[in-house]
Amino acid sequence: MIPCCLEFVNAIPYTKSGKVDYEALSLLPRSVSSRTSAFVEAQVGSLTSYIKRAFELVLKCKDISIHDNFFTLGGTSVSAAHIAHYLAIDMHLLYMHPSVIELESVLRELQQERNGSFNFKVDEVSPGMRPSKRVKWDHDPSSSNKEQSTLSEGSTFMQSIEDQKWPYIHMEDLPKVLLRCNVSLPMSLSISQHKHFLCPPLMENACTISILWKTQLGACVDASPVLMCSQSTCCVFIGSHAYRFFCVDAYYGKVLWEEEVGGRVESTAAIASDFKHIVLGSYDGYVYILDSALGTIKWKFQTKAEVKCQPTVDWRGFIWIGSHDHHLYILNVIEQKCVWQYDCKSSIFGAVAHNSKQFLSFVATTSGTLMAFSTNCFPPQIIWRRTCEAAIFGSPMVDTASGYLICTLVNGKVLALMACGSTAWEYTSGGPIFAGATLSAALPTQVLICSRDGCLYSLHLFKGECLWKHFLGEAITSAAYVDECLDLVSEESVDGMVYHHYYRLVCVCGSSGQVHLLKAYAGSMIHSTGFEEDCAQEKALGRAEFVDGNHMTRPAENDGTHNQGTVSVMKYKDHIISERCQFLSVLKLPGDIFSSPIMLGGRIFVGCRDDNVYCLAISGLGSFSEKRHSSSDTVKVTD
Repeated sequence: MIPCCLEFVNAIPYTKSGKVDYEALSLLPRSVSSRTSAFVEAQVGSLTSYIKRAFELVLKCKDISIHDNFFTLGGTSVSAAHIAHYLAIDMHLLYMHPSVIELESVLRELQQERNGSFNFKVDEVSPGMRPSKRVKWDHDPSSSNKEQSTLSEGSTFMQSIEDQKWPYIHMEDLPKVLLRCNVSLPMSLSISQHKHFLCPPLMENACTISILWKTQLGACVDASPVLMCSQSTCCVFIGSHAYRFFCVDAYYGKVLWEEEVGGRVESTAAIASDFKHIVLGSYDGYVYILDSALGTIKWKFQTKAEVKCQPTVDWRGFIWIGSHDHHLYILNVIEQKCVWQYDCKSSIFGAVAHNSKQFLSFVATTSGTLMAFSTNCFPPQIIWRRTCEAAIFGSPMVDTASGYLICTLVNGKVLALMACGSTAWEYTSGGPIFAGATLSAALPTQVLICSRDGCLYSLHLFKGECLWKHFLGEAITSAAYVDECLDLVSEESVDGMVYHHYYRLVCVCGSSGQVHLLKAYAGSMIHSTGFEEDCAQEKALGRAEFVDGNHMTRPAENDGTHNQGTVSVMKYKDHIISERCQFLSVLKLPGDIFSSPIMLGGRIFVGCRDDNVYCLAISGLGSFSEKRHSSSDTVKVTD
C-alpha cells in the first residue's frame, strides 16, 4: 500500500516491550514540513510509469496493467535480467515482486529508507541502453530507522573498533552476513583487499584465546551462530534447546531481543535476501520467519516432522529447507507461502547447496541420496539422482569457480562431484564425518574437512590429494572456519629472493569443548621492487617463466584450473614451507561443542552445551599493518 502523504516526527515512541506505541504516535503534532498528497502522488506516478515502460519494452507489448504478473505475460529469466539491467536492481526483487505495483512499492520503500530521491525520466529507457540515472537499491540493515532504534545498543560498535577494542578489523571490511563453513552474503572481500600483520613466525603459546563475553540462552546451544553486520551494528542470531531464538549484540553480548518458538532450535538460521527476515527451523515441525529488527514472528510454515536443516537462499530469493518428514520445501518469504515441495524419500539434515552460476541446487539426505535440481525454470526439475554408500549429515558445499560439489559421508569419505553428477575425485578420512566441508577464498584450492578421528584435513580442491592433516586429539563433529578478514605474514630469504609467506587463522572446535586455533599456509609472494628482474631470476633458476610479461607460472604443472600468476608445484613450495598447519592456542569451554564456529577479525563466536553462546578474543597476533597487497610489486605462489 502506498501512503497518500508522509508525516515527519522527531522520534518514534516505543512501549516498554520495544514495540511502536501507536497510541502515543497518533497524539504527536503534525510536522509543518509534511509533504502534500499531490507531491507524493506525482512521485509515485513517475516511478510507476518508469517501471511500466521497462516492462513494455522488454516484453514487447503495450497497455500492461500495473497489476499484471511479469512472468504470466511471458517473462523469462533472460527478460528478467533485462529488467534488472534497465532498472539497476537485483534480479531477485523482480521474482519476489513480479508486478509493476509490487515492484514500485518495494523500490520506493528501500529508497526512502536510504533517504534518497528518484531522479530519472521515463523516456530514458530504450532497448539496448541503460537509464542515464541509476539508482542503487542495495538495502543496508542499518538504514532503517526502526532497526537503528531497536539495535541502538550496538551503535557504539564502530567507535569501539576504531578505539582498537576490536583491533584486527575495520568496519568497511565486513561482509554483510557470515554463516558457518565460510559462507557469506554478499561474498567477502577478495584476498587482495585484506589487511595483514607483519610478524615473525608464531610459535605455540604466542597467541592466547580468552572469553570476551558469554550469554546465557536457557538450554544447550547446538545451533551455529549467524552474524549480520553493517557499519553501525553487528548482531549474532542463534537459537537454543530452550524453545527460544536470540539476537545478541556481537560486541557486548547483550540480548537485543528474544522470541519464543514452539520447539527446540537446533537448526542454524538463515538471513533472507532482503536482510529483514530471519528463517529458522524447529523441533515442532515449523519453519519460523522472524523480523530481524524486532524479533516478532511474521509468519510460520508447518511441515510434518522436526526441522533440523539450515535454510538457504537461492538466486531468486526463495528459501530452500528440508524436514525430517522427507520433504524439501521452497518458501516465498515475502508472499508468505510455500511455492513448491518435493518428496525426497528420506530426512534432510544438511543445508541445500546452490550453484548460482549454473542454476543448480543440490540436496543430500540421511539415506545417502544426492539430488541435483535445475533452477533455471520453475518449478525446479530434478536432473540427476545418485545413491552414495553412507548417510549424509553434513551440508554439501559448492565451489562456484570450478562448479565442484563437495559432499561428506558418515563413513568418512569425501566426494567431489562435477555438475553433471560424475565423480571428480574421492578421499577417505580416518573416521566418520558429520559436518560439511569448509571452502574459503582465503585458502585457495583447499578443502577443509573435520573428522571424528580427531583430524583436520586439507584436501586439494582439484585433485583430492591430502595437502596436510592436523591431529587435535579429540573427536570433531562441527565444521572448521577460516578468518578471512586478516592474514599473518612472515619473511624468509631463499636464494637471494625475499619471500612473504601468508597464513590464515583457522578455528576448529572439538566435541569435548576445546576451541583450537591453528594457522594454515595460504601461499607465498616474492617481494619485489623490480618485478621483471625477479621474474627473470626465477626463470633462470628453472622455477618459472613469463606469461604475458605480467605473471609467472609453471606450465608443466598448470592443469588449467588455476589463475595466471599462481605456481601449483608442490615441491617448489615444500623447500620453503616446512609446516603447512601449526597449532597456536586452545581454550577449554565448560560444555561439549556441536556448534560450528564463526571467525571475524580475531573474534570467535560459537555455541556450547553449557547453555551459553560465546565470543572469544584472540590476542598476541602482532602489530596492525595498513599495507594492502598489490599485484604491481608481488608475485603470488599458491596451490
